[in-house]
Amino acid sequence: DFESFHELALAYYPEKVRATCNTLKLSQVLQSRTSVLSEIPALTGFLADLPDYDLHLFIQEKSRSTLDTSRRVLSEVAPLIESMDGWSEDLLKSQLQGYIAQAGLKTSTVMWPIRIALSGQAATPGGATELADILGQAETLRRIRLALTRLPEAE
Repeated sequence: DFESFHELALAYYPEKVRATCNTLKLSQVLQSRTSVLSEIPALTGFLADLPDYDLHLFIQEKSRSTLDTSRRVLSEVAPLIESMDGWSEDLLKSQLQGYIAQAGLKTSTVMWPIRIALSGQAATPGGATELADILGQAETLRRIRLALTRLPEAE
């Protein structure tokens, strides 16, 4: 059951993850995606320390994500995230769905660069909004702004 998984998983979360992230939400995301508890440190390490990542991760054909679209999306969602009063995955999804409709973009074109900015990885144990919920509003915003400093200006 979930409570047992969470209690067991806590021992495998890096200390910094336990100190800075919502471990209950993290356990909810990981429970169905973890077969062996010893995999947890490798799956969650990016939550503690954002790895140095290749900017080409922002390019993904299937989601129609390019460096330019990633920069646009991140620069437009940062103020939305900053202005949010309250923080939850549902509230964030609602804000992003409104943005997606207003901007006329595909959902994946918006979610891909957010997930890359938050994780620095092509594959993660959760999607963009799940990761943001686990990281919290301030860290989500910090990582998005960091990505914006690294992404080149549109040519």
